[in-house]
Amino acid sequence: MSDKKGTQETIEVLQLVLTLVELLAKEIKGDGLQWTDAVRVVMSSEFQEKLGKAVAGFTEIPGEVDDLSGIEVIDLAEFALRATKTALLNIGRAA
Repeated sequence: MSDKKGTQETIEVLQLVLTLVELLAKEIKGDGLQWTDAVRVVMSSEFQEKLGKAVAGFTEIPGEVDDLSGIEVIDLAEFALRATKTALLNIGRAA
């Protein structure tokens, strides 16, 4: 665990997942989940931007995870908790 690779690619995948959850939650508000909702979400510019970033460095994630230091684990956990809280608040506002 040398702390050399960082966590950027891992964070970008987490951001992609949370963006997907938020966008789907907004789409299903009211009429429930429709197959067209998924199409609208994956074609949205917000999702496409996050997807591009996540896919570009996806193969780097195993190396980042293998290289995690204790501080990086804590930083990733903190990021995930804060981002999840924000996503849930945004979903609540959209409801």
